[in-house]
Amino acid sequence: MKLQNVVLWVGLLGFAPAVLANEQTASVKDSPLARVREQLTHYDLEPQGTLALLPRLAEFTRNMKGQPEAAEAAFLRVAAASDLLFLADFLHHDALRAGLATEFGVAPDAINPALQRELQACAQGLYREPALGVLAALQRTDPVAQPPRGARDLRRDAQFLRAAAELASDDAVGGSWAAQTQDPCAAQAECASPYAELDPDGRRAFAYMRELSAAAARLERDRGVGDPLLETLWPSVEQDIAKLRAIALRLPLRAPGDLRIVTPDGVPAWPAPHLVVFAQEIELRYAHVPEWRIGVAGNVDRLPAPEPTFPETAAIPHKLPDTFYPTRAIEDFVAAMRAARGETAGFSAALVVETGVTALLPARALVSMRKAGIANLLFAARTKDGVLLGVPVHIVIPTVDTPGPEADLKLRVRLGGYSLDVGQGTQDIPRVRDESGLHFDVPALRAQAVARKPRSAAVSFMPDVATDQVLIGLWNVTLQRAPVDLLIQ
Repeated sequence: MKLQNVVLWVGLLGFAPAVLANEQTASVKDSPLARVREQLTHYDLEPQGTLALLPRLAEFTRNMKGQPEAAEAAFLRVAAASDLLFLADFLHHDALRAGLATEFGVAPDAINPALQRELQACAQGLYREPALGVLAALQRTDPVAQPPRGARDLRRDAQFLRAAAELASDDAVGGSWAAQTQDPCAAQAECASPYAELDPDGRRAFAYMRELSAAAARLERDRGVGDPLLETLWPSVEQDIAKLRAIALRLPLRAPGDLRIVTPDGVPAWPAPHLVVFAQEIELRYAHVPEWRIGVAGNVDRLPAPEPTFPETAAIPHKLPDTFYPTRAIEDFVAAMRAARGETAGFSAALVVETGVTALLPARALVSMRKAGIANLLFAARTKDGVLLGVPVHIVIPTVDTPGPEADLKLRVRLGGYSLDVGQGTQDIPRVRDESGLHFDVPALRAQAVARKPRSAAVSFMPDVATDQVLIGLWNVTLQRAPVDLLIQ
């Protein structure tokens, strides 16, 4: 292990005195400097603790000028001060930072540059390598929430774990972690499992969890080897590791075509749903979304889950009736969904519809999922230009449900265009023609929806319209993250 990787103490406090003793006399280990060095094998953060040793080391440096002990005292002083500064910031110990500022004769916000200057002066001979290691730690500017790159030491690992734990404040933790790193498969034609089963956001989150697991493993491995900085940090680091290992994440799955679901506000839905259903022309396929947890020894563990667990799926064949019955449930599918939901509180599911499927099948699938007791639903479909749009929906069956408050915006998606009511009566937005044929006038719909600034929306559709057109309509009137009422009638 390189000396700078454990800052200085494990190697230096044993190695440097031995060298000096061999070069000079056996009495070195009994000198006043040796007694101070002995006290630096642990840190006392009280005012008369380790901080009070720094003036004594400064005095040794002055009194033994020109002798090997002077270089040792100078380095021990600035290296110990660097550790104390890290502890002051990590533990929010303002009094310790103020004491350091007084010792070095600078303002509290100028301690770091002062320590860097002294380390540069110490970076000679025996102390060159450890001094440069501490200096590099003080000069580090990379965002602490991002995985460590390059040289990794206990300071960087501890900061990384603390920043990740602070990001883990709500259910969207997976998205927060995913935003801190890169897709490990971005430049690869193929990716190994489990990355192969995850969408880009899921792959980034999983890669981040692996980095967290590795950082925790490094700190656990190094604990007990005698580094006073790690021993002082350990109670706080241990809490962060415990918090991170208690988090179980469902990561977004890789949809057919490796597409990422795009929601109206541009933010992926976190956490991923408990269940994903793929609606195809001849069958409905479903799978549970596995949960992952940060393990030990650098691992990320997949937790046990009900079968089928993605990428395995189960199929429910279907045959649509000759006449439209969009509110009629598919009973085999209802039974499967009820079994999948079990007793899980807040159970959520995503319905992903393949290209070319008309809205009748997803209507019946959504009605079936509602009948099975699944209230939290994300409705998604692939558009003709290759985008996978997703919208949180609340299924409403007007012939069954008690009428609720009238929505600010009401939209019906027809074969011939849109019918829109924004509180001033229904207005038709017909399809428009260009060189390639007739198209739904999405810009007109969007413009009117934005102008009204609705706080609520209700959308209905003809069952023979293309599902992607329903999603485009939903997506363009969903201006807030709240679910849209999807009327099936």
